[in-house]
Amino acid sequence: MLDSKKLDIFVNIVTKHVSSFPVEQMTDKKLNELSNLKSHWLGVLKKILPFIRSRKRGSQVISYILAKKVIRQIVILDENSKGDSEETKAVSLTNSLCDILKDLANQIKDSFGSSRPGYLKINDEDVHTLLCFLLTWNLILRQCAYARTELRNQYANFLHDSGLLKLSLDILVYLLPSGILQEKEVDGVKVAAFVVDELELSTCEPYSLQKVHHGACRAFALTLQHLPALSRQWYSLTDKHTAKFVEDFASHYVSPMFCSQEMKVVQEANTTFTNMTIRVRPSVREVVASYVVEDASMELLIQLPPHHPLGQISVKATRKVGIPLEQWRYWMLQLTAFLMNQNGSIYNGLLLWKGNVDKRFEGLEECSICYCILHGSAYHLPKLQCKICKKKFHSACLYKWFNTSNNSTCPLCRNPF
Repeated sequence: MLDSKKLDIFVNIVTKHVSSFPVEQMTDKKLNELSNLKSHWLGVLKKILPFIRSRKRGSQVISYILAKKVIRQIVILDENSKGDSEETKAVSLTNSLCDILKDLANQIKDSFGSSRPGYLKINDEDVHTLLCFLLTWNLILRQCAYARTELRNQYANFLHDSGLLKLSLDILVYLLPSGILQEKEVDGVKVAAFVVDELELSTCEPYSLQKVHHGACRAFALTLQHLPALSRQWYSLTDKHTAKFVEDFASHYVSPMFCSQEMKVVQEANTTFTNMTIRVRPSVREVVASYVVEDASMELLIQLPPHHPLGQISVKATRKVGIPLEQWRYWMLQLTAFLMNQNGSIYNGLLLWKGNVDKRFEGLEECSICYCILHGSAYHLPKLQCKICKKKFHSACLYKWFNTSNNSTCPLCRNPF
């Protein structure tokens, strides 16, 4: 029998090999010829996930690393799938995690009592449960991070409708270290490092309260980054004390990092644009985009708030020549809606805005529901046409119209579609 120290060293070595293991080798070659490859990976994930709650650190760490790799494969399959409904894509991963997350969350919330965010007293016996919760939520965040805009919005809708996002944010805000807004260090570590650095899991050191604080800060920041629109909605509905605490935390530690990342992405991508130039003003959190084609030109200003991504993003028109006022308003409203409601980045918002302007000048018809040529999240053109009034619609817009109106008639002429 190995003593505990030698066993920890052995498990740590195994963990390092697992982290570099090509997960594709876990698939039976025969499965590549079948259509149920995604079901296979979901089955693998279901077998791995219970070990996230293991009190044996080696089992927990290996399970977490393998789960991240399997999640990557599932997201890739979701991205490449064609003809699946939105519901199928949305539940393909999160259903495998929500039971564990909800169970852990219920255990944790029972211990909150009358505590306020940032002042929760955490007992040593609660550390394991809290870390299990943080690891599980991190896996869901990785699902969103791996996905492109369209699929990420479907995942986000599932998290919102199931209540998992609100449940998780309600817990994370309580797990942030006490006095975080008054102190630059917590347990000898700078809070900024908790926000920026990934939570490192080791089999050779005991889990501690500092790990919980680190994991909570990082998970809270990543939630704001990957799910900004849903986080903004949650923030707007919290009580006044919690909203002030979250706003100050975001302003101190999260917003500077995210604003810098947003500006850097836009600046580096500037060379890929045609007909449009971009100027970035990092010191005042502003992006200026100028678009010129033939005899028309326009310029818009995007400004991020001090507590980005929780605050209102400002989109203003600073100049327009040769653009009808009504058309300009449509473009501005669409860009604002995308940035505020679609969990989109400034870069993706500018791509969408430019795409609609390009298509408009090419003479393409806009969707008669959203009044945009490119769909806000799917980037599809309006292809479905009513046989009576001849108006065109995005498939996603029409699908939503059918669901909300409880009928299958044309939104304009009301004839059966």
